Amino acid sequence: MSGRTILQLKVNPKDFTQGDLVLKQRLLAGSNLEILKLEPNWEGPYIVREIVGPNTYYLMTSESTQLPRTWS
Repeated sequence: MSGRTILQLKVNPKDFTQGDLVLKQRLLAGSNLEILKLEPNWEGPYIVREIVGPNTYYLMTSESTQLPRTWS
């Protein structure tokens, strides 16, 4: 397998452009971060505001509120 794990083989990377609608994965459910196990694993949709680097984006809500950090 040349050093690749099974998870890496299943990943299908996507490139987004400015203005695309995306979903953001929430933090792990069941951890001590106040997210219940039965809550959705995804939140959004968010709009890609700016492309910072390869697979790194600034996101904003539909009300033009910017998220505080970059997301991959």
